[in-house]
Amino acid sequence: MLARDRCHQLEDRICFHLLAYTGMRHTEAGKLTSLDVNLQRGDIKVIGKGDRPRLVPIHPVLSEVLNAAPKYRHGRPNVVAGPRGGAGRYLMDQIAQRILDGLDHTMHHFHRTVATNLRRNGVQREDIDNILGWAPVSIRQRYHDVPQPEDAHAAILKLYANDPT
Repeated sequence: MLARDRCHQLEDRICFHLLAYTGMRHTEAGKLTSLDVNLQRGDIKVIGKGDRPRLVPIHPVLSEVLNAAPKYRHGRPNVVAGPRGGAGRYLMDQIAQRILDGLDHTMHHFHRTVATNLRRNGVQREDIDNILGWAPVSIRQRYHDVPQPEDAHAAILKLYANDPT
């Protein structure tokens, strides 16, 4: 049984798709509110490690799930539930553990799977680093090869291109 097959509740589906289609860390996903999600522009404002903000493009499959969720259609404040920070993160952890219970996976597998799949589908390392919130390691990456939002949007469309989830 796959993790996605265990998503029977709406919150489970949102949690799974956030992790599987953005590569966000579960702690980052637990902090999200609906104010961070811009479905019209197609991105999510994520506050990553070191409180560094980044924009993560929304994959079309994730967009479908979010558009179907009443929490978005009615302007409710939270992506999964709970206020920004503690309660939302706690609930995200509970949901992810329920989805993964009995499987030989951890929440980090989502992050790794997104990175691996993007690389296998020809996405540039800089764009992968940008999407996943990895800090640049060289002066070139930091100051000269700054990925643009349109690069990340094009890159996210390659996610699972060879193996639709």
